[in-house]
Amino acid sequence: MFLLASAGLGVLDSMAASDSVSFSGLSAAISNYGVTSGDLTGTLNVDKDFDYLEVKVRFYNSNNLTLYESYAYTGSNVHPGKYSIDAFYYGNEMPTKAVIEVYNEVNGAPIHTQNVNIN
Repeated sequence: MFLLASAGLGVLDSMAASDSVSFSGLSAAISNYGVTSGDLTGTLNVDKDFDYLEVKVRFYNSNNLTLYESYAYTGSNVHPGKYSIDAFYYGNEMPTKAVIEVYNEVNGAPIHTQNVNIN
């Protein structure tokens, strides 16, 4: 019985972690001058303490193939506040979408995911 209760608390903690991060002011400035490059920038809003946070961005084309992966933020002992994120893109093709994932442990599952359309 104790193991079941502990597992349930882990699920609640995971949900609380997901609700404790969000993004604002997301903007993609990507251009093609022989090579396609640019940035996806914005603000990571954190509402609780985390031992570790990592923001990874994957850029996709219109066929949903991954074009590039970039780390936009990595921090230890992260406290509530606002943190700038900046994910660099470099490739031969203009991305149509970016998927932002937030992790609170190395090699763990994302606690928050957000899609961004790139026009």
